Amino acid sequence: MSETVVKAPITLQDLLKDSRFQDVQPEGSLNTQQAQYSTCINLYIKGDKKACLERMFTYELLAKETLRSNLNIWKLFLSICFDTPFEVFGVSIQNVLKREFSATDIPQVRSLVQGEPIGEQIGIMIKYLTCILKCHSFFVAEETARPNDLETSTRDFIINISGTAQTKDDVRQLKDLVEFYLLDLQVTALRKRKSPALYEDICEQVPGLHSQFSVENGDNPTFEAELLTKLSDPIKKKSRKALRKKKSKSLPMGTPAPSTLGVTKNLQPLDVPKTLRWLHSLKKLLSFRHSSRALAVIILAILFSVKRAQTLSIIANRGIQATKVLFKYIYNIIQILLSI
Repeated sequence: MSETVVKAPITLQDLLKDSRFQDVQPEGSLNTQQAQYSTCINLYIKGDKKACLERMFTYELLAKETLRSNLNIWKLFLSICFDTPFEVFGVSIQNVLKREFSATDIPQVRSLVQGEPIGEQIGIMIKYLTCILKCHSFFVAEETARPNDLETSTRDFIINISGTAQTKDDVRQLKDLVEFYLLDLQVTALRKRKSPALYEDICEQVPGLHSQFSVENGDNPTFEAELLTKLSDPIKKKSRKALRKKKSKSLPMGTPAPSTLGVTKNLQPLDVPKTLRWLHSLKKLLSFRHSSRALAVIILAILFSVKRAQTLSIIANRGIQATKVLFKYIYNIIQILLSI
């Protein structure tokens, strides 16, 4: 007769100790943070950047200590802020943006990305500087980094990083950084006139920059040529050329150039004796007491003179000559009236 073996009942504590129910992932907050980061990065890949940043805020991944110590979380945060207008976020996230981008802290960012390739470091810095500029534009009434200070910080970074750019990708990223410095900062933010002289100025301050950007780029223009093209103003040049062409077409054949219009080499000086005689006659006329009929004749004569002067001004188009003719007509009319 076989004996029945009775097993002890399995308690909850036994189940918890069973290896099949153990967490095989590393213990501690790192595991939780990595899982949270994976959830957020999935939202980013799906294109829902606003929801991604909101989830990061919910997970407390936007805490200052976390952003300063975790490069992947910092890069994700920076990419979202770079691509997304600040106004789409709520007040809580806007406060985080203000905290991170209201002042320039390039040394802190450089220490965070120092293990990355040079091209990657420059790309991250472009996004960071762009976000600082966006912060200044968005929080207009707040105390933020001024464009003048940002210009100085960016120029110093260009000077420090330019010598380390070796590969073609590094130089391309450096070109994008210089483009941000010239167009976004100096032209747009500081409202400087777009000119190739801005590029020449930064080349004088950064030794070797000109030679780096002058290297042949296959069938494409050199990086220097790209920058100079963007700093030129082809629309304004085209409009000026079209305006000159339009003016030249509107002038009749034989008409001097616009710069010489109104300048006559054979202008005669004003006849002073005749002018004095005209003024004497006018004074005599005004001091003479006329009848109402004579007054009416004088008014008609003056109106006739003004009308004739308008016609003469249209025909002559020369101020001094038209004035002399006008004086002559009025003088003759006054003489006739005085002889009545």
